[in-house]
Amino acid sequence: MKKLLLLLLISLGLIGSANAVSSLNDFYTSTCTAEQSTGFTWVDNAWKKVNFKAGEKYEVTKVDPAKLENPFFCDQSLDKDNIFSQYSESDNSLWQHGCYSIKDSGAKDNGTRNDCREWWSTYPKEDGELIPKTKQLKTVICRAYDFNFSPDGWFHNGYVNSHVEEIAEYKDSLFVSIGKCSTGNFSSTFDSPSLDSEWTELDKKDDGETIYLALDSIKKVDGFINFWFMRDYADNQIMGPIRSEKILVQGDCSVKRINNLSLHAFKKPKGIDIEMSFDNKPPEWKYVKPESLGGLLLSLSCAMRPMSSLERKEFIEQIKKL
Repeated sequence: MKKLLLLLLISLGLIGSANAVSSLNDFYTSTCTAEQSTGFTWVDNAWKKVNFKAGEKYEVTKVDPAKLENPFFCDQSLDKDNIFSQYSESDNSLWQHGCYSIKDSGAKDNGTRNDCREWWSTYPKEDGELIPKTKQLKTVICRAYDFNFSPDGWFHNGYVNSHVEEIAEYKDSLFVSIGKCSTGNFSSTFDSPSLDSEWTELDKKDDGETIYLALDSIKKVDGFINFWFMRDYADNQIMGPIRSEKILVQGDCSVKRINNLSLHAFKKPKGIDIEMSFDNKPPEWKYVKPESLGGLLLSLSCAMRPMSSLERKEFIEQIKKL
């Protein structure tokens, strides 16, 4: 368990928040889904309060302003002299412009781009730096779209019109919507990873009990973190014919709870010779303590971002040194 604790510290210090946008040059896409929408509709020369249907999706994309055919769309994002950048030394934060496209999901791109205001957390500014190194993009404010969001968090948008006449046959509805945004194109398939280098040994006790994590399996699905882990049972553990198991876990990073979606039991260590398997329906959520195995695996998975094959190899090498 000590190795797992050390591993968690490494992941928090070197890998950062799951799927976080961490660079000014991360030209990412975030999909935002409305969970609630309410407003007013004009009926018989009066405003009537209504609840609109939720579920509308928006596609938010940060684009490189240097590649625009019309640079006037995002002239403030082309701020080479950092005229529009504002750094706060007291809380290590940075206000910066970014160039964005926001459209209904699935709609045709009309080519419109606009400057939006970005709020970043940063590292302390070093001597000679015009702007500090950034940690994470926290908030984006797009006034041209009436759309404010966090790339992997809440968003809200709305619409009001300028028609205030008392008598009118028609007026556009007024509304405000709230929901969640998510970056990254994660697969929602639950296929078990193969028994190769993707299974990374995290901890091994003197009695032989060993915990593995499939780094490639860590995915963001419907707002939760899903991951596969494998356990080889200790030599003296009496589990009938079962010597190892693979479990697909669904984790809720916000309130530290887990739900075992699928379990596979094997007659031999490292998931060899399957004995039985079953899916857990309906969900059975359980809250986990930070120092428990489930809590540590959840914290580790929530802290990790997607890695390239090279980054994954370097990370595994770090684990082996513990």
